[in-house]
Amino acid sequence: ASGATLVRCVIILCFATVAATAAQAQPLSVLLVGDSIVVSDAPDWVGYYHHVKASRPEWEITKFAVTNSQNALDGYNEFPEVFAEQDIIHFNAGLHSLRWDRFEDQATYAQNLGELADLLVATGATIIWRSTTPIAEGASGGRDHSLVPVYNHVAREVMAGRGVMVDDLHQELLPYYNADPSKGGQYLVEDGTHWNSWSQREIIAPSVAAQISLAAADRNHDGVVDGEDLLHWQQ
Repeated sequence: ASGATLVRCVIILCFATVAATAAQAQPLSVLLVGDSIVVSDAPDWVGYYHHVKASRPEWEITKFAVTNSQNALDGYNEFPEVFAEQDIIHFNAGLHSLRWDRFEDQATYAQNLGELADLLVATGATIIWRSTTPIAEGASGGRDHSLVPVYNHVAREVMAGRGVMVDDLHQELLPYYNADPSKGGQYLVEDGTHWNSWSQREIIAPSVAAQISLAAADRNHDGVVDGEDLLHWQQ
């Protein structure tokens, strides 16, 4: 048993050394893609892009804002070159698809989201889908809060069919949401859609950063950081 433990320790040390060397050679490039949950500058709900960027200065983090989109694919149609220059792309498209004036049924959402995922996978970056965050009853834009988990399930199936990692931020936030799902309460702002700046900084951003760190280390994409990943770092 002690021999096996020693081997594991050696593997972990080697992995850490190789990972550190790679990081020193070229910073991890990360693209955070999404709507105002990601990129907002509003004082009451500063998006998690700003907090992740501040907490991980060793990463090269950029953002791509999808605003006023009509569906899950709209806003990505003019595919920017920056998408093809990333190690990791962490993305979401969901809340706009639930607005009353832009609503997509589940089949249309799945089709558009699948096309978007295919575009991102084709870049060669590691792709992480981030589930849509919980919203309050009576949230802005006429959104039905009960549809968020339904559409997240649709998205998970879309991503599973393409081997895309899932950052289930919705599940991560549920304990907080269940404790206080009210608009203007402890976590959500008055519109019932956006999580307040404290929640973004203290809950959401650290969770997103942790998922990106895991993706960066899990080079063979099996969900476990182990000795096999060392071989992928060396290739």
